[in-house]
Amino acid sequence: MAASNSKSSRQRSLRSSEKRPVRASSGETPSKVARQAFSEELPQEEAVSPEAKLVCVEGSQLGAEYLLAGEEMVVGRSPENAIPLPDNSVSRKHLLLRQTAEGWMASDMGSGNGTLINEKPINEETLLKNGDRIILGDTEFEFVSQGDEGERRSAKGSGSGAALAVKGGVSQTEAQKQRSAKGSGSSAALEPRRSSRQSLRARRQQQEGMETKKKRRKLLLGVLGFMLILLGVGVVVKWKEAEKQDELRKRMLLQQQYEEELNARFQDAKNFVRVDDWLKAKDVFLGLQEEAPSYRMDEIQGFLKEAEREVPNQMAMSAAEDALVLLELKEANTRLGEVTETKHQYERLMKLKQKLQEALGKKVAMAKNLASQTTNRDSMVKLNTMADDILAVVPMHRDAMDLQGIAKEALHRIDHPVRPPPVPETPWVAVSEKYKAGEMEEAVRLVSACAPKHARCKKMQSLLEEFSNKDRRIEALSAQEFFALYELDRQLSEGVISIHTRRIVSFAIPAVEKRAREAKLGGHLGEAAGLAMGLLKMDSKNATAQSLMDEVRAKAKETYLRAYTLRATQPEQAEQFFKEVIQMLPKGEEYAQRAQEQLRALKRDRVPDEE
Repeated sequence: MAASNSKSSRQRSLRSSEKRPVRASSGETPSKVARQAFSEELPQEEAVSPEAKLVCVEGSQLGAEYLLAGEEMVVGRSPENAIPLPDNSVSRKHLLLRQTAEGWMASDMGSGNGTLINEKPINEETLLKNGDRIILGDTEFEFVSQGDEGERRSAKGSGSGAALAVKGGVSQTEAQKQRSAKGSGSSAALEPRRSSRQSLRARRQQQEGMETKKKRRKLLLGVLGFMLILLGVGVVVKWKEAEKQDELRKRMLLQQQYEEELNARFQDAKNFVRVDDWLKAKDVFLGLQEEAPSYRMDEIQGFLKEAEREVPNQMAMSAAEDALVLLELKEANTRLGEVTETKHQYERLMKLKQKLQEALGKKVAMAKNLASQTTNRDSMVKLNTMADDILAVVPMHRDAMDLQGIAKEALHRIDHPVRPPPVPETPWVAVSEKYKAGEMEEAVRLVSACAPKHARCKKMQSLLEEFSNKDRRIEALSAQEFFALYELDRQLSEGVISIHTRRIVSFAIPAVEKRAREAKLGGHLGEAAGLAMGLLKMDSKNATAQSLMDEVRAKAKETYLRAYTLRATQPEQAEQFFKEVIQMLPKGEEYAQRAQEQLRALKRDRVPDEE
């Protein structure tokens, strides 16, 4: 609108100039007058106040413009800033813009990523120039100074005016010549024709510009439509891909959960193996094999092969345990005899055999308590049954044989009262009772009286003499002599603790402990272990003996493992180590038996080589 008004005023000025031709005063050339007139006809350029702004050329605010005003402006992520930027790579207070007489100055406010102007970091306040590129994290601005553009437009306008003035002067000179040649009318007709041509050209350019804008708008709408179609296709493709990925993740999660369940069941089965519950372990392994045949196939098959041997052993040992609870010695011994060679349940087997011996001693004691009830038929029947049970485990058990004889004689006397069997004389029982009470003189007198008639009395007489000889020099006895004296006491008191037992133990324990420690320090671990076992027979809770046996067992285990690793490469050295293990431990110890088995295996391996 301002341009059309300027053109209209310019045309009016031209038309008025045609009505009032400018004349040259005295002393002025025609060209000077023409230039003055033309310059008066041109509209003056309006003054533009200098402005500056930031234009976002890259980042989340692409295309945004920020007009700079005031003395200071802060750029950063904080919404309280004059120019807030929603960009995580920009600090809350990132850049300070300050207006000075020279122009706008920029300084970094200690930001995390720093500030770059034209790809160079700034460390101090920097004067901004038109076209400078300012980079803050992922956002980039262009500094545009309207004042610089105004100066360029003013310089361009001044140049155009001068050119037009010169051009006007030249036209006026030509018009002067034409006036002198053709008259003053032709000069006045030249200006309207020029103005008309300019107006026509302006309208044509305006129409062309509008057509160009319409074409650009159509092209832009076409591009936008195409981009929307691509975006829609991309969204559908991504949605389908996301569905596939989600389905894949679900399948992987289900597979992972299934594998974790299998691993947990496999671990449960191994835990059952550790506690020797092979029956439950076998059920779990069979379930895993049936459900997932390829899962840990070799390991499970190995366990199942072991289970074929260990399950019957476990069932036999469980039946033996139940029988021992009821003191059914024959049944327990039979079940233990069914156990084949086992490496997994060996320790349990040894414990059950030990429990069998303990149950045997307990049943012998119970039978002896019934031996005095010879007039009670039920008691004698029970005594006879108990004796049979004991003899089933130890066929030549002396006490069981004697007790069974008492029971049978009592039953015969009860069942046949007309011809009662002669009452058996048992004078050795009185000898034992006197011994347990500490009445040695009376015990010696009684045994001397019955020795010519009864073999048992004669044997007790020999035991009493040997006991008296050792007891007189008890303070000077060796460890082995203490053990012998302790055994004599047990035989004379029929396994019951007597007054003599306490006295023997009080002398024996300090002396044997001392000798055991000396043997250990001297490296005689076999002797030390034997002494410790003897101490434990006297006192099952002796701490010194227990500690010593633990050390000897640990050393024996270490030596056994060392020999085991050498059995294939150095069989002679391994054989020596296995013999050391046997010498260290008493008979019946686990590693002593294992070492004995390894020696037999080495011997078998050596025989084919010699042949």
